[in-house]
Amino acid sequence: MNGGCDLPLNAGQKTGKILKTGVTGEEHNRTKFGDKIVSEFYIIWREGRGAGFFSIISTILGHIRISEAKGLTPVVDMENHPNAYIEKDEICGTKNSFEYYFKPMQKVSLNEIYQEGKYELSSGQYPNDFTMSISTDPSLLDIWKKYFVLNETTSVHIDTIQSSLKIDSRTLGVHFRGQEMRRAALHPLPMTVKQAIAISKGLLESGNYDRIFLVTEGSNYLKKFKHAFPGKVIHTSAFRSFIWNSYKIRARKHHRYKLGLEILTDTILLSKCGGLISGSSNVSEMAILLNNGEYAQNIQVRNGRNSKNRLFAKFYWYLMYLLPKKFGGLPKSNL
Repeated sequence: MNGGCDLPLNAGQKTGKILKTGVTGEEHNRTKFGDKIVSEFYIIWREGRGAGFFSIISTILGHIRISEAKGLTPVVDMENHPNAYIEKDEICGTKNSFEYYFKPMQKVSLNEIYQEGKYELSSGQYPNDFTMSISTDPSLLDIWKKYFVLNETTSVHIDTIQSSLKIDSRTLGVHFRGQEMRRAALHPLPMTVKQAIAISKGLLESGNYDRIFLVTEGSNYLKKFKHAFPGKVIHTSAFRSFIWNSYKIRARKHHRYKLGLEILTDTILLSKCGGLISGSSNVSEMAILLNNGEYAQNIQVRNGRNSKNRLFAKFYWYLMYLLPKKFGGLPKSNL
């Protein structure tokens, strides 16, 4: 990992406290005297600690579209609202976890914007009527290119890994989710290991690919892929666990920052592969969007959705896995 943002900067110094109103953007646009303040900025934030990296990014994409429609400059505040990636220390000289990875979208500091008061606050929710499948809206790629500029540390980190792994059109990207997603209510049911390996084997045998770039959070999944495809599996050194949810443990210094950097890196590298195998997730949606239709083969495995009942959802995937396909169980392969 590049060291530029690995250590806290100015960790012993206190930053200026940002003024928070605790009201909606519309309410804030009035002074205590009732005079209207003309907004210049649209502050985007996401409610909830449980949102994953690209769920947050998708939310930001949707709200940037709203900010453009309003004629306002988008600003991302991932400092004053809890999220899964924020650290106690400064990273890359900032406490705004969006700017751990990206350059700020605005020239004025977030602190100044709050103090000036010329802003609207977003809802903090995923935008109404905004697509849940960002890969189906190519215009979002233009928004990404315009506003999501990697900072130097992130850019160098990703370029270094891509060069080391030699990912190109002969590389088959595989994004394999499992772990806690198997038990998440209303979430898509992830692929089985047998599905993922069977589909990968078929595409490797087609002669279009020489190796597999595997993105997975499970150390056991990586082990099984390496056993199935000796010498043909490449991967980053992203954190993996056998059973634990990576976001619920503190495994290393600046663990949360590194989790964000790792999934951002893996997703951009997936977008540079020649083909993709994936289930339904925000990571695969972003990889497909960034790839811009250049995958020779894009196989998206759809196993249906988990139950909305939180208790039943903890067992539903396992039930479907054990059931034979003729009784509605999950298939062994989608080829």
